[in-house]
Amino acid sequence: MAVLKFTNSKSSLKKLAQYITSDEKTEDKLISGKDCMAASAYDEMITVKQMFGKRSGRQYIHLVQSFDVRDQVSYRKAHEVGRELAELFTGFQVLLATHKDRRHVHNHLLINSVNFETGLKYQQSKEDMQNIKSMSDYLCREAGLSVIEHKGGEYISRAEYKAAEKGESWKFRLMGMIDSGLAAAKTKEGFILFMELHGYGVKWMDSRSSITYTTPEGLKCRDDKLHDKKYIKEEMENGFIQDGHVQSSEPAEKRSIRSGRGIAGNHPEIGGDSERDGRFDSRNQKDSGQQRIGFTGNQHIAGTDQSTGRKNKRIVRPDDRSR
Repeated sequence: MAVLKFTNSKSSLKKLAQYITSDEKTEDKLISGKDCMAASAYDEMITVKQMFGKRSGRQYIHLVQSFDVRDQVSYRKAHEVGRELAELFTGFQVLLATHKDRRHVHNHLLINSVNFETGLKYQQSKEDMQNIKSMSDYLCREAGLSVIEHKGGEYISRAEYKAAEKGESWKFRLMGMIDSGLAAAKTKEGFILFMELHGYGVKWMDSRSSITYTTPEGLKCRDDKLHDKKYIKEEMENGFIQDGHVQSSEPAEKRSIRSGRGIAGNHPEIGGDSERDGRFDSRNQKDSGQQRIGFTGNQHIAGTDQSTGRKNKRIVRPDDRSR
């Protein structure tokens, strides 16, 4: 599952630019610039800062976009997804590098903190950060890559994000096993048997509102803690019914797992109904001389123009009158 995180590095802009573009991490064809040349990105960013007298304070924003090893994403595709994400930062120069030095492919996005159109500095709230993560998820789904689905706006802890990047989280291993069980079993009972054969306990009772899993290590987890609504008990049961699967009444010792089609993944639109059609927006704050990036409720997220069939990923640019 693809994850996006904002890092808090203490490195200088120059050192970080050198790090993400180093030969040990990547190669020239996997390095690009948005609103700047990759080879001279640092110098161009400094020029913008000097133009507006913004050499002090925060110098950059650093994002790391990591992809699930199970997706087997190519370096080229990962880079293209990163380029689309970079385009969302209207008016900001971005240096993008796709790293291939680890088991999981990941992008580094180094964003100038000063907008070259308005001279305003980048600023964002926790809500804005989550909106950008949602846009990353959207772009990944468009590219056919898996993402972490959030239930009810629940945030995933930083520790889980780091573990997910490395494919080491027991919770993500559990989710992967559940996916395998849904693909292999035609019935609820067959699914439970599949999980038990792989060392996972499943407490799935009519009298309980949720399913509780026990991992081979003895760790317990309820279905509503798995970050994706498709794992909720009601969704699981509906999936078996919609697929035409009738729960088996055979004795446990006679049950067998038969190959079949599992539950189709449910991927709700970004931000729910209220933000389903919200366009990514850049908003200026005159009082602080800073610029926020986020959504507004009545604007449109990147979508598809039904009349032309073309995807609409235009970003609203800042109002020039705020300079």
